[in-house]
Amino acid sequence: MMLRLVCKKPFQVSSVKTNLCFVFFFHGNPFLKSITHSSESTPTDPKSSLTVSYLTASCGLSPESALKASKLVTLKTPKNADLVLDFLRSHGFDQTHIAKAITGQPRLITLRPERNLKPKVDFLTRYGFSDSQIIKLVSREPTIITRSIDKHIAPTLEFLRGLIGTQSDVIAAVDHSTLLLRPFYQERLVPNISALREHGVPVSQVSKFIIKYPNMFCMTASTRFREVVAVVHGMGIHPSQYIFIEAVRAMVCLSKSNWDGKFEVYKSFGWSEDEILSLFRGFPLCMMFSEKKIKERDGILHQGFGMGEVLLI
Repeated sequence: MMLRLVCKKPFQVSSVKTNLCFVFFFHGNPFLKSITHSSESTPTDPKSSLTVSYLTASCGLSPESALKASKLVTLKTPKNADLVLDFLRSHGFDQTHIAKAITGQPRLITLRPERNLKPKVDFLTRYGFSDSQIIKLVSREPTIITRSIDKHIAPTLEFLRGLIGTQSDVIAAVDHSTLLLRPFYQERLVPNISALREHGVPVSQVSKFIIKYPNMFCMTASTRFREVVAVVHGMGIHPSQYIFIEAVRAMVCLSKSNWDGKFEVYKSFGWSEDEILSLFRGFPLCMMFSEKKIKERDGILHQGFGMGEVLLI
């Protein structure tokens, strides 16, 4: 634009030079630049500042987490938020628990204690969760406290009880992993449990492993889970044996490259493929060791294998 102006109107060259000098002076002067940026900056929202300050000073969030949370919730006054904190503290939550819960679900600070929080805590208490388990649950899965009892919490716990067994089993499983409370992961439970049942794994064994290793059932895609179950069954491990699901767990936890790598470490010590598979059938955790541990324990494992049993030290 400036070049076209110079070419079309030569008699204005001097004024153009003046304008150019002004542009270079202006953009090269840090003082003037600061004035420009200051005038162009968006004024800070007082409500946002209050929210960030409250979340850091009263709730224990880091400045970064508080800023992120302030984009989801806005405090007009600290009155209700104070009541929320008082409620949580009266139920045994310390600052770390509170910070973790609000970071995970900022809307928690806007709920009404008597109307929204107390009924959920009372329900979980009646169900059988201890005070410490409720604190752990809300800290790790704060969304649960924002959900409806009738539409989500009660149906979810009943769904898990139908899969696992008793209420105490449900509590133990949820205490191990709150992923069980999330609909996305619940959708994986049913097909993964079905895969084990179709291969003859007793219901009692399945229930024990959901309680012990809930993440294995929740985080493994059903296609891969079915493939692993079929492979383990094909190795000759009987589904009624407790070790069957241990073998499934070991294989689920390893990628193919990790499995192959550890297989090669055993072979490097003179183990045949049949020996390695026999070892795995008797002691699936042998493939859960790091390659360093495998090298350290090779003599013990090989000696134990020769005696017809596997020794773990």
